[in-house]
Amino acid sequence: MLAAAAIILTTPSLSDITSADQESFLPRSYESVQATELGQKAFPQQATATAIIVVKRADGQKLTPADEARVGQLAQSLKAKNIPHTTGYLTSPPAVEPDKSVQAVNVRLDAPAPDDPALLDAVRDLRADIGPELANSGLTAGVAGDAASFVDNEDTFNDAFAVVGVATIILIIGLNLIIFRSPIAALLPVAVVGVVLSITTGLVAAVGKGARHSISVSVRICRRSC
Repeated sequence: MLAAAAIILTTPSLSDITSADQESFLPRSYESVQATELGQKAFPQQATATAIIVVKRADGQKLTPADEARVGQLAQSLKAKNIPHTTGYLTSPPAVEPDKSVQAVNVRLDAPAPDDPALLDAVRDLRADIGPELANSGLTAGVAGDAASFVDNEDTFNDAFAVVGVATIILIIGLNLIIFRSPIAALLPVAVVGVVLSITTGLVAAVGKGARHSISVSVRICRRSC
């Protein structure tokens, strides 16, 4: 037990070696990897993504000139909040659909790497701030883009694994209670699985960090959900 506790407390987290960059899993001898490395050396710059705030009327009607002006105010208000890793907040008359159904605000997301978790946090902060800014305005908005899609995918995975995990634990405990009629016998397998999972993921993270290897983001999502 002492060894298990030491491993769990001292080993790094899987998030330390997580990468969404598929090229990071390829050998350096591959042409695409070599080309990417040459490009990064020749043109160093921050990796960027874009979030698009899509605004429409809550009643489904066409945007009015007052609504368009309100969207411009929204962009300026969000920009003034200085949400980390966000810049730009650009909108203008060309950003309004010809049928006046929606208006877009383009937000630049900056981070040292395209898979930086800070980009996901920036999307979450944007979503949290948009609602209060549009309160009582008759407008509603959503955030789209690659980073926003990944946030939604992560939430979907978390919800699905939470349901499966709870159902599995209830099933295991219930069957053990029926078979052995002992609370200890029912809870022991769940506790053992939890300890073993924490130990193995800690060791995987330690080996990966030491060997400078990465794992897919899907592994981190599954681990966190479990």
